[in-house]
Formats: sequence, C-alpha cells, structure tokens
Amino acid sequence: MTTTCRERCGAWALHPHNPLAHYTQHLEGTITAEGDNLPITLKAATHLLLNPPPPPPTTPTPPNPLTNLTHLKNLLHHAQHIWHTRTKQALHTPTTPHTPHTRWNNATQPALTMTHLHTTLHTTNALLTTLNHTTHPTTHTHLKNLTNLYLLNQLTPHTADLITHHHLTPHHHNQIHTTINHLHHTLHPHLTTLTNALNHPHQHTPTPPPHH
Repeated sequence: MTTTCRERCGAWALHPHNPLAHYTQHLEGTITAEGDNLPITLKAATHLLLNPPPPPPTTPTPPNPLTNLTHLKNLLHHAQHIWHTRTKQALHTPTTPHTPHTRWNNATQPALTMTHLHTTLHTTNALLTTLNHTTHPTTHTHLKNLTNLYLLNQLTPHTADLITHHHLTPHHHNQIHTTINHLHHTLHPHLTTLTNALNHPHQHTPTPPPHH
C-alpha cells in the first residue's frame, strides 16, 4: 500500500521533505516481524489440526449472497474446511524420506492458508460484533459496506474452490468484481471519515509541504 501511494503521488513523493519517501524504509522492520510470525502461524496450524473447528453451517443461499454478511462468513467457513481437509491429506501423502519432518514440510503451505482463513474468521466475528452494537444509522451503513468489502476481498482467492464444492455459483463469481467496484464507489466519498475513525496518530501521517 505504501509503495502504491508513493507511486501515485509521482515525483513529489520522492522529495526529502515528504515523509512518504521514507515509509518504505521504515516498513523493513515490519517485514522482518512478519518472518517472526511465520513459525507462530505454523504453530497455530498444529493446534487447529489437533482441535479442528466445527463444521461449517449448511444454509440456503439468500437472494443477494454477495451482500449478505452472514452468508459470506459461512463461505469463509467452507473455505477453511476445504483447506483443513487438504492439510490433513498432505500430512498423509507419502514423502521421501517418509518422516514426520518431511510430511509436515509437505503440509505447511495448505496449513498456512487454513490458519489465515481461521484468522480472517476471527476478524469477521469482531467486525460483525461491532456492527451489531452500532446504532448510529450512518456509521452502521459505512461499517457494513466496509465489512462487505473486506469479506469479498478475502473470499476472492477461494472462489474456484467454493464453486467446485458447490458453495458458490459461476454467476455469483462473475458478480464479485462488479460488487467490489460498487462498494469502492460507495465508500470513496467517506474515506476521510473512515481514516479518522482509525485514530491514526497525526505525527505518523505524511503531510504535504507548505506552499510558498
């Protein structure tokens, strides 16, 4: 995101007086921390394999499934179940040499995807809980659209699996891009409000240089 912002600001983004030019360097530390998160995520994957999540609910498809947040959350459940099954299958796939270490290495990629989906479900639960406690009509609408956009972005890489397992239709898959574009246009006028809602410290926000 930082790289995209810098590129879209043109040459002005590279000027020394613009803090945006230094953001990429500062984020190197965050990238290193992501490497620390990898073994933690794999450890979480082992717990998920030993304590599998409950099976996803089977519910009828609503009239507008791409805007129904509960249905989208159920699709995430199905995607997690698919990758949970793949991880177990990978663990039992013959390897050379056939040792616990090589079998686990063979399963790490599906295990990471499974754990990422599990984390996404926790995030979704937090968003839906906040949404259920939001009584201000305008705020509720913005948060609902933001949650809808988040869920569609998270589900997009898994649409082929969901179609194959009959949890999503090709027709709905073709509508995802249109629905995401509509949500972008709907949220765009309220970007400042949404950004301010994050309570981001002003001292870390790049500001344009003064005009002389």
